[in-house]
Amino acid sequence: MKVQIKNARLAFESVFKPSSFDPSQAAKYSGTFIFEPDSEAESALRDAMLEVARDKWGDQGSQVLKDLEAKDRTCLHNGNDKPYNGFQDMMYVSSSSKNRILVVDEQRHPLAQQDGKIYNGAIVNAVVDVWAQSSPQYGKRINATLMGIQFVAHAAPFSGGRAASVDDFEILEDESEMALA
Repeated sequence: MKVQIKNARLAFESVFKPSSFDPSQAAKYSGTFIFEPDSEAESALRDAMLEVARDKWGDQGSQVLKDLEAKDRTCLHNGNDKPYNGFQDMMYVSSSSKNRILVVDEQRHPLAQQDGKIYNGAIVNAVVDVWAQSSPQYGKRINATLMGIQFVAHAAPFSGGRAASVDDFEILEDESEMALA
C-alpha cells in the first residue's frame, strides 16, 4: 500500500548509490525518514500497516500487528529508541529498495547526487510501499519499500553533512593565486 510521508528529515541516505551495512547482504537504495509523532505521516503509516496486516492474516491481522509492534518488527519506529541526533521525541520509518528509486526536486525535476540537495538532514517527501511479510527465513514483519523521494527544503545536516558546493570556493583570477605556496 503506497504511503506518502511529507516534510520528513532524511537520515542514513543511500538514494543515488546502493549500499549495505552488512557485506553479506545485497546493497540497496535506502533512507530513514524522521517525522513528528501524531502527524499525518504516522497516521497514514499506521492505517497502511493495519490494512496490509488484515489483507495478509485476515481476522487475526489486528492482533498480529500488535504482536509485531511489541517486537519492533514493523517499518514504523519510535525515535527515542535510537541514540542518534534528530531522532529524540520523533517517529521514523526505515525503507529500502533493490531497484533505483525516483529522486526529484521541488518541481519534480530529476536530481543527481552532485546537485547537493539530498543529504542527511534535508527535508524531503517520501513515497513508500507498505507490505506484510511472512517467510520461514525472516518470520512475520511489516516492511516499507522505498519508491522515491522529493527534496523539500535545506536543513542543518546531520553528521557526515553534504558535499561541498561550487559556491564554497572562490574564483581564482590570476596565476599567482593558483601557485603552490
